[in-house]
Amino acid sequence: MLTVRRPNTAAVTRCLEERQNTPFTYEPLGISETLDISSEFDVDRQQTLLGFGEEVYQAAKDAIRRWEMFPEGLTKLYWPNQAIRVGEHVAVLFRAGPLWSLNPCRIVHVCDSARSADGIDRFGFAYGTLEGHLESGEERFSVRWNRNDDSVHYELLAVSRPNHFLTKVGYPYARVVQARFRRRSALAMKRAVARLRPRTNTAPPCDFTSL
Repeated sequence: MLTVRRPNTAAVTRCLEERQNTPFTYEPLGISETLDISSEFDVDRQQTLLGFGEEVYQAAKDAIRRWEMFPEGLTKLYWPNQAIRVGEHVAVLFRAGPLWSLNPCRIVHVCDSARSADGIDRFGFAYGTLEGHLESGEERFSVRWNRNDDSVHYELLAVSRPNHFLTKVGYPYARVVQARFRRRSALAMKRAVARLRPRTNTAPPCDFTSL
């Protein structure tokens, strides 16, 4: 949804309410998981090492639940306290030149697997685009902890195609904006994990015998 003025809270709420039962703008659902797609879709993947160990993984999961992978200044999420559940709705607002673009989405898949046979724990979700979104497709936000080498990675995977004449006309610019979002999202996750990870007290113990 493109507007000349920045949409207020009432406009965002109305946009999401009107799309509670509307269909997705693409098919089949789940394409960010299966990657069983036609050539008209672009597939983009950003993978970032967040650190090592369970503490990093739990902090990364918490960051996903808080929607902290959405970088401040580049986007605004409505609403950042939305529960990660299939069927929940959010809208992503960003500035598109002189216009504001409000992009509604619905969560289509949630993953929370632990101690899988391959030794990798995974947490995350994917949402799909609804009517009014400039793009058509799915984005998947996930973190994984590889117990084999203790590494924790954040991954953003997007499967998309233009869904508006402006996006089609300005597709090279749209691709630049998409790549910028992926990079900024990775940085936002690294900052969030650094903030949410429990602090270890490294101060030396007090020697009471000298008091």
